[in-house]
Amino acid sequence: MRDAGVPLQVIKVRRGMDVPAVVRDACVKGVTAVIAGGGDGTLNAVARGLQGSNVPMAIVPIGTLNHLARDLSVPIDATKAIRALPGGHEISMDLGEVNGRVFLNNSILGLYPAYSFARERREKIGLSKMRAILSAILTIFRRNPVLTLWLTVDGREMKRRTPYILIANNEHKMEGYQLGHREQLDAGVLWVYVMKPRSRWGLVKLLASLLFGRFRRHEEFEVFPAASMRVESKRTTMGVALDGDVTRMRTPLEYRSLSKALRVIAPAQTA
Repeated sequence: MRDAGVPLQVIKVRRGMDVPAVVRDACVKGVTAVIAGGGDGTLNAVARGLQGSNVPMAIVPIGTLNHLARDLSVPIDATKAIRALPGGHEISMDLGEVNGRVFLNNSILGLYPAYSFARERREKIGLSKMRAILSAILTIFRRNPVLTLWLTVDGREMKRRTPYILIANNEHKMEGYQLGHREQLDAGVLWVYVMKPRSRWGLVKLLASLLFGRFRRHEEFEVFPAASMRVESKRTTMGVALDGDVTRMRTPLEYRSLSKALRVIAPAQTA
């Protein structure tokens, strides 16, 4: 970036750092852009700090999945991504929001938060990372948890029993290997994917379809768009995943789309 004549300050993210606060402070000081180097969780934290400002976010993808980077056609190679930044241009994209917390890609209820909490508990008692992962997966398969939820979607009420709901910020392709791919980031709508109830053997077959690229959303999910959605449960709190990071939130969960709420820098070839 300096070779390209772009002055910058590099701040290393450390455990326990309040990233949104650091970003807000940078905006107050008059930065022209904030470059987020990391995965989707890091990008989420930076986006929270940029809310309410006109400062754009640029991306250097060095995470595991890098969903947003791929949707924006940002080179996945970090060096190429950095070199592309000076020639990039600003576009506006939507954010999803639940109970005041934003997400860039999706929010998940059910199996993934349950797995994440189970894995965290095992790591806290001293299991290695791999043993904690395997033990958490086996626990989820053995319990096969199912949520009973009452959904209010754009004023329409429905009751669903499901092990997994994905609430996406704009439509996800959810076919074959392209499970998180989005062709549009500014349609101003959430897409809700409610997994159909299934047995333990059904979960195994579902995983096999994912591994071999045979996944078809119409076979596995009930799918519908929503400008807003209220999720009610008999539970007072629920595990909620936001761009891969899991937290607990009080119910009900109030989801909505924030139209064109974030400025991002896309490569020159992105329309």
